Amino acid sequence: MASELQRDVELDVTSGLQTPEPKVATPASEVLKRYPPRGQWTLHRLASAVEFLCLQCYKQKKAKLIATRHKQWDDLCCNACYGQILSKIKADND
Repeated sequence: MASELQRDVELDVTSGLQTPEPKVATPASEVLKRYPPRGQWTLHRLASAVEFLCLQCYKQKKAKLIATRHKQWDDLCCNACYGQILSKIKADND
């Protein structure tokens, strides 16, 4: 029984040493155009409309125009919220 416990511990130790593959979020459709970055945001035009959760208004959206923060495809923003963000940036700079 002690040898069984030791073997289980050894399996746990070796499985913990394996490094998991990093998951990188990618666009759900081909990016047709990337607009110049505005602050920390970049607007992208996709080939087809995709469904996503806007992390600014927390609404489920379907669109071809999607903004990403810091070029991360797991931090998405709808075009309406992107416009509001740009308005605030402009107002703060005036």
